[in-house]
Amino acid sequence: MKPLLSILAVAVIAVSTLAQERSAEDAAYYKKWIGSKAPPIKCDQSDRTNFMEANYKGKQILLYSFDAGNFVDGPDLPRLTKELQSLHEVRTGLTSSFAVIGFTRGVQWTPCFGTTNVPKEIDELSRFPVINLNNKRGENALGEPYELLMFPSGILIGTNGIICAVFLHPMTANDFKSIASISACPEPPHEPPRREGEK
Repeated sequence: MKPLLSILAVAVIAVSTLAQERSAEDAAYYKKWIGSKAPPIKCDQSDRTNFMEANYKGKQILLYSFDAGNFVDGPDLPRLTKELQSLHEVRTGLTSSFAVIGFTRGVQWTPCFGTTNVPKEIDELSRFPVINLNNKRGENALGEPYELLMFPSGILIGTNGIICAVFLHPMTANDFKSIASISACPEPPHEPPRREGEK
């Protein structure tokens, strides 16, 4: 029994180490997107309405991925409310040339499922287009660098359409506040990065 437990412990450590290495590799990869032109964003009728890419040209855009639960678990409302309040304070303090597009698996933000409405206390805080991540696989995949948004994170695109910051973790109040001081990357943009081994 002891040898089996030892083997299992080594296997768990190896998997954990691999996950940490992959995370560091992903961080390095996504940071290389800073200074690249942002590709078009895909959305469809399962996404919350009022998203039209043409309306966002010339604006600073935050692509904000947040944890709003899933088909099984509802959102942690106190945590999510606090997070959205921090974002709301920044949004209302910036000019009209700033916009937010949300990304989440939370079914309450996905009208086509006919689920319960977004709770009233956070509905006003989330009055921005929200893209449904539940169906973004295969041919509907977001593509890079937007695959980063499959988990809570953020990508900031400058007024010139060039990626000027990436947030590789769930965004915090300090992250939102930092947006005001992040200027657009100078042009011309560099070529998008490739993952190691990618042609």
